[in-house]
Amino acid sequence: MNPLTHYVLFGEPAGLAPSRHFDPAWYRRHYAIAPTVCALAHYLQHRRTQRFSPLPTFDAAAHAQAHQATLRPGRDPYLHALASGPFANDTDRRDAA
Repeated sequence: MNPLTHYVLFGEPAGLAPSRHFDPAWYRRHYAIAPTVCALAHYLQHRRTQRFSPLPTFDAAAHAQAHQATLRPGRDPYLHALASGPFANDTDRRDAA
């Protein structure tokens, strides 16, 4: 079975996180995502709006505001932070995102 399919069908319903880059329980509570909606799928569909953060320790809107000069509209603020912020040289984190 495809690992992503397995996560959607079994992992998220069991309360597991797909990686250290996404906290599905926090995301679901913070954005009031219905139990019938996959939190990870919701994030992946809406991350480029620059309004949704994958973790409680990252503020996508604040990052987008602070980096207007280098973060174009329609780009994912979290990926931008990984590529240009303190984790820019951390291959493990960049590859996982």
